[in-house]
Amino acid sequence: MVRDFRETAAQAGREPAALCVRSPGSITITNEPEKAREQTRGTIAWYIARNGVFYYRHLSRLLGEEQIAPIKQAFDEGGAAAGAAAVPNSLVDSMSLATDSIDRARERLAEQAAAGIDLHQVSVPDRGPREQQQIFSALCA
Repeated sequence: MVRDFRETAAQAGREPAALCVRSPGSITITNEPEKAREQTRGTIAWYIARNGVFYYRHLSRLLGEEQIAPIKQAFDEGGAAAGAAAVPNSLVDSMSLATDSIDRARERLAEQAAAGIDLHQVSVPDRGPREQQQIFSALCA
């Protein structure tokens, strides 16, 4: 997909390398990965059901409306918790990574870079500034 984007840019006369492609989701390094996954699940449901029609349509084009419509329906009929419960693990995993492993975070960064991603989203919640700095340094080592 990134390759197609860069080819389209080149055809339009833009320098493909001058364009920045951001990762579709974040990498969260946390002591509580399951809690972070559940927060992501709720965010995905909200974007699909309550953030206008863009994300619903976009994800429907990418994954098929049969995958996305049940999330919106669950949210519409049962509220935020029902919508979040309808988000499949595969969608959560494709859009984000919550881990307590620096090695797994490095792997995901490498996967994103191999896919052409230039700008990565990494967060380290629930840690103090010194520990955050150590984790970021370890990611770059």
